[in-house]
Amino acid sequence: MRKMIPEGTPVLLVGDTEFEGVAVQDQVDAWGWGYALRQKPTNQVRISAEEPWQDVRRVINASGERRWLPNV
Repeated sequence: MRKMIPEGTPVLLVGDTEFEGVAVQDQVDAWGWGYALRQKPTNQVRISAEEPWQDVRRVINASGERRWLPNV
């Protein structure tokens, strides 16, 4: 698919948890694409170096709520 997209075209990959692997994120980064990947509620996230690791579900307060976590 990537070879079909003209070089320099902005791309944003949006996916569900089947695309959560770090290898996918590393490859998308290498291509210079952006991405937004929904996560399982039990995946661990650390908002900053000063905060502990916690389940993603702990940083979301209500069903349907969205939260952008850059550089995580």
